Amino acid sequence: MTNNKVIEVVTLYEKRLTNFGLEPLRWSESGDMTVEWGALKHALWMCGEIKNILIRDGQTEKVMRWLGFVQGVLWVFRFRTIEQMKIDNKDEIVVKSEVHG
Repeated sequence: MTNNKVIEVVTLYEKRLTNFGLEPLRWSESGDMTVEWGALKHALWMCGEIKNILIRDGQTEKVMRWLGFVQGVLWVFRFRTIEQMKIDNKDEIVVKSEVHG
């Protein structure tokens, strides 16, 4: 998965979560484990951080762990299916064929 693809995917997830009416919330800052939609709000916060980490530090291993966590949360809350996320993660490969004549 390219860095650009990661940014594309987390941007998609940010849009879905904000369209649902959520705002980003870093879980440890909330201090309350009963925050409504807390896991989804934290996943939304993580999406923004994923982009920052990738751009600022280039830490692809950390980014992939975080993306996996976000996708797990989205699956648990039925925002995305496993199949949808497999498609989300695919880099588009354009196959060019040459016509010989």
